[in-house]
Amino acid sequence: MKYLKVSLLLLIIHVSIINNSNAQSIDSITTQRTTDMKKILSLSDEQYSSVKNIYTTLLSSSNDLKTSDPNIEERNSRLKNIHEEYRTALKTILTITQWNTYEQECIIAQQKVEQYLQQQKIKYTLLNNQ
Repeated sequence: MKYLKVSLLLLIIHVSIINNSNAQSIDSITTQRTTDMKKILSLSDEQYSSVKNIYTTLLSSSNDLKTSDPNIEERNSRLKNIHEEYRTALKTILTITQWNTYEQECIIAQQKVEQYLQQQKIKYTLLNNQ
């Protein structure tokens, strides 16, 4: 359950960054992310194309959700569903070894986000106590 919450948090942060970036289009973000995944996971050209398609769908769905402006609970629920659909589709494309590598990379990313949030909490606390 904690893994799912952290994954959802990562997705929310990722979507927020993407939505705040006017300079980059969904296509350029997708290309950048999937190119990174191709290197890390050693994706074949066919896998790369499939991953790029589902990642584009993920970003489009996330952007559509932002423009529909649901309440926070509904947004979180929909983001969770979008993320689960993405992971399910990704799992069907990747080999077991690639999936395990992907999972490890997600864990590392989660740890970095948790560390960053902890640092921000400390900074916020220090600033408010001055």
